[in-house]
Amino acid sequence: MSYDLFFRSRGGPPDRAGVLEWFRGREHYKVTESQAFYENQATGVYFSFDFAEDAELPAFNVNYFRPHTFGLEAEPELGAFVRRFDLTVDDPQSDGMGEGEYSAEGFVRGWNHGNRFAHRAMISLGHVNEPLLTLPRATLEGIWRWNEGRVAYGEWLNFIEMLPCFVPTVFLFQDDQDPARVRTGVIWGEAMSIALPEVDWLIVMEAVGATPVVLPRAAFAERLAGYRAVSGDTRYTLDGQERAVGLTHQLLDYDMPPADLLPALLAAGEARRVARLHPDQVLTAELVDEACANKT
Repeated sequence: MSYDLFFRSRGGPPDRAGVLEWFRGREHYKVTESQAFYENQATGVYFSFDFAEDAELPAFNVNYFRPHTFGLEAEPELGAFVRRFDLTVDDPQSDGMGEGEYSAEGFVRGWNHGNRFAHRAMISLGHVNEPLLTLPRATLEGIWRWNEGRVAYGEWLNFIEMLPCFVPTVFLFQDDQDPARVRTGVIWGEAMSIALPEVDWLIVMEAVGATPVVLPRAAFAERLAGYRAVSGDTRYTLDGQERAVGLTHQLLDYDMPPADLLPALLAAGEARRVARLHPDQVLTAELVDEACANKT
């Protein structure tokens, strides 16, 4: 099940080679003669623009039964494409835009409606793996914003604020002791200076290749209490673009880590391997709960 959007040119259709070249100039695309495939390694979001044979314009496709953040990340790419080539849309989705002008609100509305229906259909028909893994909408969106903007935030901290902090990727893990539960975590290599978000797990590496040591962040909260806290709603501007950091975090901006910090982290945790989850495996809890409540 997927959301499909078609495009129409106001004048003559653009040159197909020019369209493909435009996609090649944008981040996260792998471009062939028949497809521009978007995949953001930082967020796990993917979708595609696919060309039918001899078509000058592609059709857009993104799978349903995905976290709601897939639609949030797809919209700016759609908007940029429509503006660049001066296009209108043909949107056949229920509660979509229909034929005419593209709008960000119209796309997100149609995507959310179809994704909600897909959740109900997939769960009602039993076409799902158990257990269903979920996180709340606000949590998923905060992680998505953090991961999508972490490079920019790192540049802002290091070069504008002059705070030498590494901004880690937030990963999703399946808890082998509670397989129905998703854990959030960051890898904290060698206790380096870091912008440390509020996650479930700290995964500490004594050295490259060492067995990871996993400890709950909450268990180390007292040691972290003295460091500056930054709200997830905090906004910053870099290169003229305003962003929200996404997750509440602490800035551990020391020149050298305290001598006892890494040993304390290693002693407090458990050396074990953990199973990472791809972001498309962790659904929006509110959508799943609604679908389960309406299951027939």
